[in-house]
Amino acid sequence: MKFAKTLSLALPLMLALGCQTPQKSDNAHFFTPGEDQVALQGWSDRQAAAATRADSSLYASHFSGENLNSLGKAKLDSIMLGCDGNATTEIYLIDKCDTPEHRTAITAYLDHHGWKSEQYAFVAGTNPDSYTNAAQSVNDLDKLNGQGLTEASSSSGMAAGAGAAPGAK
Repeated sequence: MKFAKTLSLALPLMLALGCQTPQKSDNAHFFTPGEDQVALQGWSDRQAAAATRADSSLYASHFSGENLNSLGKAKLDSIMLGCDGNATTEIYLIDKCDTPEHRTAITAYLDHHGWKSEQYAFVAGTNPDSYTNAAQSVNDLDKLNGQGLTEASSSSGMAAGAGAAPGAK
Protein backbone atom coordinates (compact mmCIF):
# COMPACT_ATOMS: atom_id res chain seq x y z
CA MET A 1 0.00 0.00 0.00
CA LYS A 2 2.83 2.32 0.89
CA PHE A 3 4.52 1.52 -2.41
CA ALA A 4 1.38 2.35 -4.40
CA LYS A 5 0.97 5.68 -2.57
CA THR A 6 4.62 6.59 -3.16
CA LEU A 7 4.36 5.59 -6.80
CA SER A 8 1.18 7.62 -7.28
CA LEU A 9 2.98 10.72 -5.94
CA ALA A 10 6.31 10.14 -7.69
CA LEU A 11 4.97 9.20 -11.13
CA PRO A 12 3.39 12.59 -11.95
CA LEU A 13 6.50 14.33 -10.63
CA MET A 14 8.78 12.23 -12.85
CA LEU A 15 6.58 12.81 -15.87
CA ALA A 16 6.51 16.56 -15.28
CA LEU A 17 10.28 16.73 -14.87
CA GLY A 18 10.80 14.52 -17.88
CA CYS A 19 9.06 17.10 -20.06
CA GLN A 20 11.44 19.81 -18.87
CA THR A 21 14.46 18.42 -20.71
CA PRO A 22 15.54 20.92 -23.35
CA GLN A 23 15.56 19.54 -26.84
CA LYS A 24 17.81 20.85 -29.55
CA SER A 25 16.00 22.01 -32.66
CA ASP A 26 17.14 20.76 -36.03
CA ASN A 27 16.38 24.24 -37.44
CA ALA A 28 18.54 26.20 -34.99
CA HIS A 29 21.09 26.99 -37.71
CA PHE A 30 18.44 28.89 -39.70
CA PHE A 31 17.69 31.33 -36.89
CA THR A 32 20.95 32.75 -35.68
CA PRO A 33 20.73 35.15 -32.75
CA GLY A 34 22.56 38.41 -32.38
CA GLU A 35 23.82 40.74 -35.07
CA ASP A 36 22.07 38.95 -37.93
CA GLN A 37 18.67 39.57 -36.36
CA VAL A 38 19.48 43.23 -35.79
CA ALA A 39 20.65 43.63 -39.39
CA LEU A 40 17.56 41.89 -40.72
CA GLN A 41 15.24 44.02 -38.59
CA GLY A 42 17.02 47.19 -39.77
CA TRP A 43 16.65 46.10 -43.39
CA SER A 44 12.98 45.31 -42.82
CA ASP A 45 12.38 48.71 -41.18
CA ARG A 46 14.06 50.51 -44.11
CA GLN A 47 11.94 48.61 -46.64
CA ALA A 48 8.75 49.47 -44.75
CA ALA A 49 9.82 53.12 -44.53
CA ALA A 50 10.53 53.26 -48.27
CA ALA A 51 7.08 51.87 -49.02
CA THR A 52 5.44 54.32 -46.63
CA ARG A 53 7.34 57.25 -48.15
CA ALA A 54 6.25 56.14 -51.62
CA ASP A 55 2.62 56.41 -50.47
CA SER A 56 2.96 59.17 -47.82
CA SER A 57 -0.79 59.71 -47.57
CA LEU A 58 -2.69 60.42 -44.38
CA TYR A 59 -6.35 59.44 -44.15
CA ALA A 60 -9.10 60.04 -41.60
CA SER A 61 -8.04 56.81 -39.85
CA HIS A 62 -4.75 58.50 -38.89
CA PHE A 63 -6.56 61.08 -36.75
CA SER A 64 -8.73 61.12 -33.66
CA GLY A 65 -10.68 64.29 -34.16
CA GLU A 66 -8.16 66.99 -34.96
CA ASN A 67 -5.21 65.17 -33.37
CA LEU A 68 -2.91 62.50 -34.70
CA ASN A 69 -3.62 59.08 -33.25
CA SER A 70 -1.01 56.35 -32.72
CA LEU A 71 -1.50 55.06 -36.28
CA GLY A 72 -0.88 58.54 -37.70
CA LYS A 73 2.21 59.02 -35.54
CA ALA A 74 3.59 55.64 -36.60
CA LYS A 75 2.95 56.49 -40.26
CA LEU A 76 4.74 59.85 -39.94
CA ASP A 77 7.64 58.16 -38.14
CA SER A 78 7.90 55.66 -40.97
CA ILE A 79 7.62 58.34 -43.65
CA MET A 80 10.45 60.34 -42.12
CA LEU A 81 12.65 57.31 -41.33
CA GLY A 82 15.69 57.44 -43.52
CA CYS A 83 14.96 60.85 -45.03
CA ASP A 84 18.27 62.49 -45.72
CA GLY A 85 16.89 66.04 -45.53
CA ASN A 86 18.13 66.93 -49.03
CA ALA A 87 14.74 66.47 -50.67
CA THR A 88 11.36 67.66 -49.48
CA THR A 89 9.00 64.85 -48.49
CA GLU A 90 5.44 65.42 -49.63
CA ILE A 91 2.69 64.45 -47.20
CA TYR A 92 -0.63 63.94 -48.96
CA LEU A 93 -3.75 64.82 -46.97
CA ILE A 94 -6.77 62.93 -48.24
CA ASP A 95 -10.27 64.50 -48.25
CA LYS A 96 -11.36 65.40 -44.71
CA CYS A 97 -7.77 65.44 -43.44
CA ASP A 98 -6.81 68.60 -45.29
CA THR A 99 -7.79 71.09 -42.61
CA PRO A 100 -5.70 73.72 -40.83
CA GLU A 101 -6.18 71.82 -37.57
CA HIS A 102 -4.80 68.58 -39.03
CA ARG A 103 -1.86 70.43 -40.60
CA THR A 104 -1.14 72.05 -37.23
CA ALA A 105 -1.21 68.65 -35.48
CA ILE A 106 1.17 67.15 -38.06
CA THR A 107 3.50 70.15 -37.91
CA ALA A 108 3.59 70.07 -34.11
CA TYR A 109 4.40 66.34 -34.12
CA LEU A 110 7.16 66.68 -36.71
CA ASP A 111 8.61 69.77 -35.03
CA HIS A 112 8.65 67.94 -31.71
CA HIS A 113 10.69 65.16 -33.36
CA GLY A 114 13.24 67.56 -34.85
CA TRP A 115 11.96 67.89 -38.41
CA LYS A 116 12.30 71.27 -40.06
CA SER A 117 9.46 72.72 -42.12
CA GLU A 118 11.76 72.67 -45.19
CA GLN A 119 11.94 68.88 -45.00
CA TYR A 120 8.25 68.29 -45.70
CA ALA A 121 5.37 69.83 -47.61
CA PHE A 122 1.63 69.26 -47.44
CA VAL A 123 -0.23 68.36 -50.62
CA ALA A 124 -4.02 68.20 -50.79
CA GLY A 125 -5.46 65.12 -52.46
CA THR A 126 -4.29 61.71 -53.55
CA ASN A 127 -0.68 60.88 -54.26
CA PRO A 128 -0.51 60.49 -58.06
CA ASP A 129 2.21 57.84 -57.68
CA SER A 130 -0.04 55.62 -55.56
CA TYR A 131 -2.19 54.43 -58.46
CA THR A 132 -1.50 53.35 -62.03
CA ASN A 133 -3.34 52.80 -65.27
CA ALA A 134 -4.71 49.23 -65.28
CA ALA A 135 -4.15 48.80 -69.03
CA GLN A 136 -0.47 49.63 -68.65
CA SER A 137 -0.15 47.18 -65.74
CA VAL A 138 -1.80 44.40 -67.78
CA ASN A 139 0.52 45.17 -70.69
CA ASP A 140 3.53 45.00 -68.41
CA LEU A 141 2.31 41.68 -67.00
CA ASP A 142 1.89 40.27 -70.51
CA LYS A 143 5.43 41.41 -71.36
CA LEU A 144 6.68 39.33 -68.45
CA ASN A 145 4.95 36.31 -70.00
CA GLY A 146 6.55 36.98 -73.40
CA GLN A 147 3.40 38.43 -74.89
CA GLY A 148 2.29 42.02 -75.04
CA LEU A 149 -0.45 44.17 -76.40
CA THR A 150 -0.02 44.98 -80.05
CA GLU A 151 -1.04 48.36 -81.43
CA ALA A 152 -4.11 46.91 -83.16
CA SER A 153 -5.28 44.76 -80.28
CA SER A 154 -4.69 47.43 -77.66
CA SER A 155 -7.01 49.83 -79.46
CA SER A 156 -9.76 47.20 -79.47
CA GLY A 157 -9.06 46.25 -75.84
CA MET A 158 -7.98 42.68 -76.69
CA ALA A 159 -4.66 41.25 -75.63
CA ALA A 160 -2.59 39.35 -78.16
CA GLY A 161 -3.78 35.76 -78.28
CA ALA A 162 -6.95 36.44 -76.25
CA GLY A 163 -9.66 33.90 -76.93
CA ALA A 164 -7.32 31.39 -78.53
CA ALA A 165 -7.04 27.91 -77.11
CA PRO A 166 -3.80 27.17 -75.29
CA GLY A 167 -1.19 26.07 -77.80
CA ALA A 168 -3.26 27.26 -80.79
CA LYS A 169 -1.72 29.68 -83.28
